[in-house]
Amino acid sequence: MQYIKIGNVKIEKTSALAPMASVADRAYRTICRKFGASYVVSEMVSAKGLCYSD
Repeated sequence: MQYIKIGNVKIEKTSALAPMASVADRAYRTICRKFGASYVVSEMVSAKGLCYSD
């Protein structure tokens, strides 16, 4: 079986969900996990928005 290794973490499956602004909300990530994505990440965050608490 193929795997991806990031540091000490070994991820068995090779499908992943990349961060996508305004697309990868929590519901979408949950659906992707149910359909076999081995890991998912939150959507991209604007650094400027963080400065203004937006």
